[in-house]
Amino acid sequence: MFYPLFLNIRDLPCLVVGGGRVGLRKVSGLLEAEARVTVVDPTPLEALQELGRGKKLTLVERTFRMEDLEGMRLVFAATHRKAVNGQVAEGARTRNIFCNVADDPQGSDFFLPALIRRGDLQLAISTGGRSPAFARKLRMDLEASLDRAYLPFLDLMGRLRAMLLERSHDPEGHKKIFRALVEGPLLEQISKGDCEAVIQTLTPWVGTCGVRDLVLSVMQAGAVRSTPEEPGFSREKEDA
Repeated sequence: MFYPLFLNIRDLPCLVVGGGRVGLRKVSGLLEAEARVTVVDPTPLEALQELGRGKKLTLVERTFRMEDLEGMRLVFAATHRKAVNGQVAEGARTRNIFCNVADDPQGSDFFLPALIRRGDLQLAISTGGRSPAFARKLRMDLEASLDRAYLPFLDLMGRLRAMLLERSHDPEGHKKIFRALVEGPLLEQISKGDCEAVIQTLTPWVGTCGVRDLVLSVMQAGAVRSTPEEPGFSREKEDA
């Protein structure tokens, strides 16, 4: 049984051993999380070389050495050679560093779930590494059921929470408000783009001060992020 969690790895040093397609996928996720990434591979993909030239990561173009592990917080063994991956994992464990081994969930300290992202909303799906194909199917089913209004809805909830906390510290009262808003018609109103209906729904709970400007700001931002060019939506597959 694995313990699920989301890690804040911003500015933390992370190592990816392997510069192929699997390694590139790991790197992409790490960079998105704003980690400090080092990649070790004698012949990395051109995409990784480009990231190195752009100072997005540190690229070491040689074979893996144990000293590459020093100071790292997370390690990914992502080469196409099982023996090398095993060396990386063993070296990481002797240094008490969590290591993910590509294509070997049993040999990993952690693995990555199938993931759906829509802005701050993240849904993680895991089969414990037993069936990445089934995790993919579940991810696709969930994607089909997620309304794009979830993104501005979550944005609105976050801003309302900040607004109410500025006014007073009332955990029980705020819980009642947000439960009513989440279970009410607000999501459907946002999905339809009905600003006036959203304002009318919010007013009895939070008053009129600043609500109109807040709703208009959220709805406009949500409309921009929902365009085909920038959907605010991404996905990742579970480790195979």
